[in-house]
Formats: sequence, structure tokens, C-alpha cells
Amino acid sequence: MSTSVFTATGAVHELRYLRLGAGKPVVLLHPLLGLLVARAGTKAILRRVLEGGLHDPKMLPAELVEEHAAAGSLPGYSRAFRSLAVNWRSWIEARAVYPQTSLPVTLAYGDEDWPHQAEREANLQATGAKELMLLPASGHFSSLDRPGEVAKLIEGVML
Repeated sequence: MSTSVFTATGAVHELRYLRLGAGKPVVLLHPLLGLLVARAGTKAILRRVLEGGLHDPKMLPAELVEEHAAAGSLPGYSRAFRSLAVNWRSWIEARAVYPQTSLPVTLAYGDEDWPHQAEREANLQATGAKELMLLPASGHFSSLDRPGEVAKLIEGVML
């Protein structure tokens, strides 16, 4: 998500996979397979990967898939995406600097989000957030699954 209200650095196990809508994992860290998936550039694969992060796949706008597909065809994207996937451990290591945050933190996850409960709790403690909020019927991309609830959460923090 593009807002600092949410953080989703967990999912130690799930970061190795992006789940397709049917629940079948695509291994991204495999040296050859990860690069092939990143370079495949087919909208059908991209759509299935993004749907895996939603409670309700019908909430994925076709325009968003088009936008991601266009970005994915830019020079150097497949290499950058592969680098992102390979360096997932650094996302977990980043938790060590969370206590340095001097701003209030609201930590919210979709109830079907990828991070496990232990990882969510570790983020809660590291950020100093007062509570861990779960958005019902929501996956990793909660702003697509529950846009109204996410907007209310952000408005509540901003007031």
C-alpha cells in the first residue's frame, strides 16, 4: 500500500510464494522460475497473482491489471522484481528499525492477509502501535477489498 498507515513486512513463509487465485503457489525465489514469471508479462498470470491477495477477486479493477502490466514491461522491471523477491529477508530485518519511529502508528491487516499472527504481533511490538486491527473479509490488498473501511481508518488517523 502506498500509505504509511499500514505495514506488511511479515509473511516469512508466504514471501517465497505469490498465491494464484486457485491457491497454487508460484515459486519466485527459484533462480530460473522466478525470472521467467517476472519476464512472462502475461496479464493472465499477473491477474491471478494479484487476485491471490484479495478476499474477493472480483474487487480487482481491470485498469489496475493494465497499469501493472504496463509498468512490468518497462526496461529493467523483471530484474528489479526478481531482486525484490530474492531480498525478502531484508523486509524482516527492517523490523529492527521500527522502534525508532517517532510518529504514531496504526497497524492494520486484512483478516486473510499473508503475514502469520506471530509476525503481526512482532510488528505490533516493534512499532509501538497501541493495537492490531483486523479488517474483515479482506486480504493483503485491503484497500481493494474494503476501500471504505480503509478510508475510514486513514481518516481516523488523520483527524
